[in-house]
Amino acid sequence: MREFNKPGIIIVLLTIIFCLSGALIGDALAAVYYVSPTGNDDARGTYAAPWATFIRAMIALRPGDSLYLKDGVYCQSLDVTVSGRAGKAIVFRAVNDGKAVVDGRWIMRALRIANRSHVEVDGITFRHSGGGSNAHGLDISGSDHIVLKRVIADGSSGYNSAVISLCGVKDSLIEDCAGSGPGRVVLNILDCRNITVRRCWLDWSGPSTGGGDTSSIAQIYDSSHVLMENNIGVNMTHTPTDDLSIWAHYKNADHNTFIGNVVYHTSAYSAGGFRDTAEYGSHSSYGRFEDNVSILPVAGAYHSVDADVIGTDHHISKNNTYVGDGGGEGFFVHERPNRADQVTTAAVENCSFINVGAGIYASSSGDNTVSAHKYNNFYKVQACLWNKKQMVPPGLDRSEKCNTLNPGYDARYGKGAYLMASAALKGKGEAGADIGASVIYRYQNGVLTGVPLWPWPMEARILAEFHLSPTWEAKGGIWKSLAGVYPRRKK
Repeated sequence: MREFNKPGIIIVLLTIIFCLSGALIGDALAAVYYVSPTGNDDARGTYAAPWATFIRAMIALRPGDSLYLKDGVYCQSLDVTVSGRAGKAIVFRAVNDGKAVVDGRWIMRALRIANRSHVEVDGITFRHSGGGSNAHGLDISGSDHIVLKRVIADGSSGYNSAVISLCGVKDSLIEDCAGSGPGRVVLNILDCRNITVRRCWLDWSGPSTGGGDTSSIAQIYDSSHVLMENNIGVNMTHTPTDDLSIWAHYKNADHNTFIGNVVYHTSAYSAGGFRDTAEYGSHSSYGRFEDNVSILPVAGAYHSVDADVIGTDHHISKNNTYVGDGGGEGFFVHERPNRADQVTTAAVENCSFINVGAGIYASSSGDNTVSAHKYNNFYKVQACLWNKKQMVPPGLDRSEKCNTLNPGYDARYGKGAYLMASAALKGKGEAGADIGASVIYRYQNGVLTGVPLWPWPMEARILAEFHLSPTWEAKGGIWKSLAGVYPRRKK
């Protein structure tokens, strides 16, 4: 029988135990470092002796560590070159919410995260970013498990640029953030999967810098399983844009959900308040638009369902409110010209159409259909249902009302009245549901909660940064008054 060297075995075992215990201790003692605009890279990286640059911090950061940014302006890009791991994200956080400002000086990206994972950015303001072709303000690509919270992005001015760009990103969250600036798109989500965008304020301030067909407030581009909940899209310029949209261009875009969102324009018309579009052989399927509000001038609440070849299918619009100023279409079903083989189907239910030229308008040389429309209410609508192919209005479902039910939205709330189901439309929908949207409580992962949505979570910071309010109408927001919207809590 072979003899083993017992002392050698003991040494090996002790070494393994030591390494494992060291790893556990290392995990338990995650480090906290600090940077400051007045710091020194030869310092220790503590609160009292912070570093000066993000590059210096990247050398030290390990999974589970945090880098805190002290107050002030950092004229350098936050280029994240490290990764965390599951349960041990690397965190970049402002010591005081919104007081740490990363300034790109219009010549560089303010934030770049490329091919990294498990990174969280919290409470930081990014300004004056972008400047070159495809130079996005916050540029996140090829990464996963990225979290942006309470981040403000003000910038992006290059050709075909976005204020916030996600490309090839998966399993990530953008929550309680704000983006504003010129460029093609405020928020672009390209070739991504499993992304949640929650309670973000997105303001397209123009001008457009070119690239692609249109400018957009936010677009889900060749991406699937994206959840957009309780976001606000704003355009206060005289330049038209798409608002919150799905585009299937080179790849399919499936199972994307828009729920509890609000879009409004003050001057320009919209090419699509909520848009679901497929082209060039791709398709968009199972798009769900529910409990959203679109308030648009000139072109009405123009909701386009475009598709090509395979078509946009299984599209559902439910309990939405579309408000115009007498023109345009509420819900527009369309196909690309000369594609008779294309079929687009959409279901429209429990929606409120107000002051638009046509309620549901099918413009088609093929077989595009609104496969189901029921329990919709049309008020001050010239043609409730219209089919351009047949050139005759199709008949209303017996559950629908054309210009007979005045929603009677309460004027004391201003445009904010449209965010509540009116008393006249309560219980008039399918199975006793309300008709129209009710966007006054928060959604969380697609589930409606009892937590008030208004005033907006980032109200104070957005007002300070952009001199605009997501909430108060007098300062560019949606509400004239919040009096009586929420029941008073008992003391």
